[in-house]
Amino acid sequence: MKASAIFLAAFLSLAGISAKAQNDTLPKGNKDTTNINLGNTRITIIEEKKGDNKTVTVLSDTTIVVELDSMPNGEFTPSKRKKKPANAWAGIEIGINTLLNSERNFSLTGADAPYSLNYAKSVSIGLNLYEYKLPIVKNNFYMSTGFGLEFNNFRFDDTSVKLDPKSNPLAVTYDTTRNYTKNKLALAYLNVPLLFTVAANDKKGKNAFHLSLGAMVGFKYRTHQKMVYYEDGDKNKPKTFDSFNTSPFRFTAMARMGYKKIGVYANYALNSMFLKDQGPELYPLTMGVSLLF
Repeated sequence: MKASAIFLAAFLSLAGISAKAQNDTLPKGNKDTTNINLGNTRITIIEEKKGDNKTVTVLSDTTIVVELDSMPNGEFTPSKRKKKPANAWAGIEIGINTLLNSERNFSLTGADAPYSLNYAKSVSIGLNLYEYKLPIVKNNFYMSTGFGLEFNNFRFDDTSVKLDPKSNPLAVTYDTTRNYTKNKLALAYLNVPLLFTVAANDKKGKNAFHLSLGAMVGFKYRTHQKMVYYEDGDKNKPKTFDSFNTSPFRFTAMARMGYKKIGVYANYALNSMFLKDQGPELYPLTMGVSLLF
């Protein structure tokens, strides 16, 4: 603080003000006093040490101008903003849809054969719009939930497959009167997840690698079958909107893993895509990549 007082006196003298500064050190206690005389005005700067803290007081005559409490040992430590856990859910994801049979394997034969898929074109797109995180152990172990939208396309390998919306159980016919180029069953869901995430920090203290396990409830809000064919040079895209006896709810087990904003995921449906005894027993499995917000 003595150096600050000398700097102040020097500044005032450079500004053309006659200043006389003197330093008085009190013999008792941990006080350093610096007096600056400006004409008839006397400015006193008192620096007092109290334990590990220092108090600086500036006086003009008998009026206190300002009082500052310094940080311990006279050092300033900038405040740190509390870091939030990294997202494990919120973001955009794209995956490939597959179907497992009642024995939980990929072999679709017999009554399941019409539902064999063209995997390369059976695409799932997820828009995970919101994530709420609740830290359990700092930012390294936390629970999260939120909501998002998911759009699933199941592209039939046999493009002539046609589902009968009026049949119960669901019946399949084959329309060979036209040459269909595309044929898919599309389902859209509103998803609500519950995830538990373990995250490791990088050198800067930010979440880098993360691993998440959890479950998700999906509320189906739209189902339709779309078939595409050409006739007389015109492209036709008839859509049939119906539930096709699909389950209105989907319960899914999830696993997610990523590094910073890039991740991979797998979603496995615990209940059949179709209602019991009203359609085939098939369980969707989706695997893909995600870009986190």
